[in-house]
Amino acid sequence: MGLKLRKVSELDLTKHDTVTPEYAFAEFCEGVRTAARGYNYCYTAPYEAWVYREGDTLCMGYISHRDMTESAKTNLTFNVFSPNIQNNKYSYGGRQHMASSTNVSKAVKNAITYLRPLSMRQVVEITQGAVKDKARDIVNDAENKVKQATSGLRDGLFSTYGGSIGKNRLQRELEHLCNSGYEFLDVELGENLRTAFANLSELVQSRETNSHVYTIVDAFKNPAGEWRYRVADAVELQWYAPEIPPDSITMYTQEDIPEDIQRKVSVLSMVQDDQYVEGVGYRAASTLYYIK
Repeated sequence: MGLKLRKVSELDLTKHDTVTPEYAFAEFCEGVRTAARGYNYCYTAPYEAWVYREGDTLCMGYISHRDMTESAKTNLTFNVFSPNIQNNKYSYGGRQHMASSTNVSKAVKNAITYLRPLSMRQVVEITQGAVKDKARDIVNDAENKVKQATSGLRDGLFSTYGGSIGKNRLQRELEHLCNSGYEFLDVELGENLRTAFANLSELVQSRETNSHVYTIVDAFKNPAGEWRYRVADAVELQWYAPEIPPDSITMYTQEDIPEDIQRKVSVLSMVQDDQYVEGVGYRAASTLYYIK
């Protein structure tokens, strides 16, 4: 996805209060806010603002009043940026998700048409990369421990170069195993092997524990201000956004959410955003969790 969306919790409302917007852009922003229930905006500049709903994890998109062409001409337009837009005019970047108009009323209609609460698939597509990176870091650490513990065992093993033949400690032990009863000639080698096999076992366990299959919990408030939880079970993260059929998503209230999910969400609620807890899951935001 070429459009990166900001978390609602990361919006700088203090900056919003200090920005003095252009008159035409202020009219555009207010038009969007009043046209849809619960919609709000946060200025990032006098000509740009994020559009969001209180209680959502991610902003629905952003709007601007500026020249989006690559020419030297000044061609101010009212612009809407949303993952629900694919204009095919650009092959990369946010502009491929942009709808523009010189008419503010038309621009407000574009905003209400395209700026919608994100689907579960869109939420996962935007946030899954950080989850996989954190899990991969742990697996990489386990792999490095195995490599470090075995590096000395591999050097010169069964080498055919004159002076190094038979010098590898493991090779000497294997030769001894073939010719006599099992007994380590090198005590340190025995310790190295035990460490290597222990780390290898840890790597296998780490790969199982940190596989890219998660139960995804997306919390939000309904119009009545009550918390609801969209839960998608056994979602395997891919290099592309995984398919999440609507019938595979379960909606829970605060009262009936399963105890195991509630317990792990409780653990992750005590850490910061972008934190991964092995065996528990990943906190993408205060309202979005990837549960193991």
